[in-house]
Amino acid sequence: MNNAFNFSRFGRYLSYDIKKAFSSSGISIMILGLMPVIVTVFEYLVHILGMGESPVTISGHLLFLVMAVYNIVIPARCYGEITDRKAGSNWLMVPASKLEKFVSMLVVMIIVLPALMVFLFLGSDALLSLIPGYGSPMSLQLGDTVKMIFGDNGMEWTKSLLFPTIFEENVISILFFLLGAVLFKRRKIGCTILSYVLVSIALGLVIMLAANIFVGKLSFTEEEILSTLSRPLIISIYHVLNIIAAVLIGFFIWRRIKTIQL
Repeated sequence: MNNAFNFSRFGRYLSYDIKKAFSSSGISIMILGLMPVIVTVFEYLVHILGMGESPVTISGHLLFLVMAVYNIVIPARCYGEITDRKAGSNWLMVPASKLEKFVSMLVVMIIVLPALMVFLFLGSDALLSLIPGYGSPMSLQLGDTVKMIFGDNGMEWTKSLLFPTIFEENVISILFFLLGAVLFKRRKIGCTILSYVLVSIALGLVIMLAANIFVGKLSFTEEEILSTLSRPLIISIYHVLNIIAAVLIGFFIWRRIKTIQL
C-alpha cells in the first residue's frame, strides 16, 4: 500500500491501534494511573503495622516518576513487536499506509495513553483527598509549591517555561524511546536507555562548551538566572530547540517505519 493518507481509513486504523495498545499495555497504564491509590494503601498498611508514620499527601515527584516509567516502558510494549519477523509481518499486512500507521503511533503514544494515565492519576489523587487527614489533591498544591520555590513571580515563570518545558521534554522522551522500540531488535529498553544517556552526555558537553565560549566564567545569582530564563527571546529559543529535537526524532521514526524490512 502506498503512503497516501486517507482520513476514513486512518480513523479505522487508529481505532484498531488504540484497542491493540490497550490490549498490550492497558494493565500497565491502569497500574501507573492508580499509583496514588497503591502508594497510599501501602503507607496505610505500614502505618497500621506500626512500621511508619501516617500516610502523607501524594507529591508531584510521584507523577514525574510515573511519567518516566511510561516513557521508558510503554513504547516498547506497544510497538516493539514490529521488528519481530512474524508480528512485524502481521503489522505490515494491516490495511493502512505506513504514513497512517506512523501518525496513529504518535497519537496513541503522545496523546491517548498519557492523557488516560494522567487523568487516572489526578482523579484517584482527588478522590483520596476526600479521606480525612489526606490533605488537598496534588493539582491544588502546585501553585503554593511553585511560589515557595520561585517567589512571587514563580507562576508567571512556570507558565512561560516550566509547564511547556515539561510537556515538550516528555514528548521528546516518548519519541526517543519509541525510536528505540522500532529501531533495535533486541534489548530495546536497555539499548535505548544507553543511547539516551550517551546523547544526553554529548549534548551536555556541547552546551557546557558553548556556555564557556559565549558566557565565560561569569557567575550569576539565582535571581539573575531566573530573570535570564524568563526573557522572551531565551524562552522562544528553548522552545524552538525542543520542537526541532522532537521533529528530528519523529523524522527518524518515520524513516525507520518507511524502510522497515523483516
